[in-house]
Amino acid sequence: MAKNIAISDPAYDRLRKHKREGESFSEVLLRMVPARPSLAEILKEIRARGPVDMTDVEKDVARQRKEYERRAKKFARMLD
Repeated sequence: MAKNIAISDPAYDRLRKHKREGESFSEVLLRMVPARPSLAEILKEIRARGPVDMTDVEKDVARQRKEYERRAKKFARMLD
């Protein structure tokens, strides 16, 4: 289902600059803002690795959070 959103003219202009030929604005956003992994996905990945020290689990979760935040900040800078 499609949704309409309102964005400022400067935000639209910046988003448009990242739009590739034949690409919809929805596709631009999906490409530039990756999905945040769910806890279930993180746990599935951890379980696939076999027994682990909880310190390793905490480091992995922190790494994934840091990566998500890095990508979110990068996207925000693109819109500035």
